[in-house]
Amino acid sequence: MKALWLGKALTVVFWWVVLVNLLIPADKPLHALINLAGATLLGLHMLEMLMFNGRLRGR
Repeated sequence: MKALWLGKALTVVFWWVVLVNLLIPADKPLHALINLAGATLLGLHMLEMLMFNGRLRGR
């Protein structure tokens, strides 16, 4: 149960860092990497929804 809580907390921290980075950009190399990580994860989740939404809706 604690592992599940830790995963949720890390997810919230990750997205918080991405959103704060959009408002207050970090230094040059980190700014682009944080934005790339956030965009990649968001893109993968969108692709996952497009591919598996119909399969999950039938359950």
